[in-house]
Amino acid sequence: MIGMWQHPDDFIFDLLDLHAARVCEAAANHRRSLKNPPKTVDEYLDTLLKQGLTQTVGQLREWKVVI
Repeated sequence: MIGMWQHPDDFIFDLLDLHAARVCEAAANHRRSLKNPPKTVDEYLDTLLKQGLTQTVGQLREWKVVI
């Protein structure tokens, strides 16, 4: 719909429901691309949490081993 806005947290959370493996792969690639400074999985998830991605982080914590 034109004019509809979806919060990024809702968007990613919905994607996790549809394609969890792909979202986790994207998150892992993004985390590994961070070089200055590099981030551990927990640091990465804490950064996402500070950006307001609370639902997303809640789900991604279950996939920590692949991120």
